[in-house]
Amino acid sequence: MAFLAGRGEATFKELKDLLHVTDGNLDAHIRKLLAVNYIKSRKQQINRRSQTFYCLTEQGRHEFQLYVSSLQDLLSMEKD
Repeated sequence: MAFLAGRGEATFKELKDLLHVTDGNLDAHIRKLLAVNYIKSRKQQINRRSQTFYCLTEQGRHEFQLYVSSLQDLLSMEKD
């Protein structure tokens, strides 16, 4: 989610390489994020091969911002 929030979109392979996970592990996470409408996918033909791109939905971006805000609140409590 953090990578997609900053980058905009990424392919399955880019996410897999970045996160150092297996195809199955990443697929499981992607299916969960798709199911709750946090990310969406689109397919595009590149050099006669189909590539799937993923990006955050508006809901996903909102939920991620709430998550980051909660983490910031927790971190600021440590300083008090």
